[in-house]
Amino acid sequence: MQDSATRRDAGVDRVGPGSQTDSVDTEERQHHEDQAVSQVIDRLAERFPDRPRSFIEDVVLDERHQLEGKPIRDYVPVLIEHGAKARLRQSTGHGPAHIQPH
Repeated sequence: MQDSATRRDAGVDRVGPGSQTDSVDTEERQHHEDQAVSQVIDRLAERFPDRPRSFIEDVVLDERHQLEGKPIRDYVPVLIEHGAKARLRQSTGHGPAHIQPH
């Protein structure tokens, strides 16, 4: 027989979408993603010192916006960094780096 901690770790005790547990998990995931995106901006600012930080932030936030609503969020910071890096390589740093219309 499994103890309650084992069942909880396996997701057995979760009530379902919209539950308080789900809300806390969503907030934690959002916080983790926000931190990861901030680290992406820092890494790209170091890698592209000739680009204004505000420009890098705009590119990264646009990349993030393009991934909104995607159900699997685990790889979002990696995808953001990959897309932003490609756009920053192509840009001059003085205008939009092929920012997609929303």
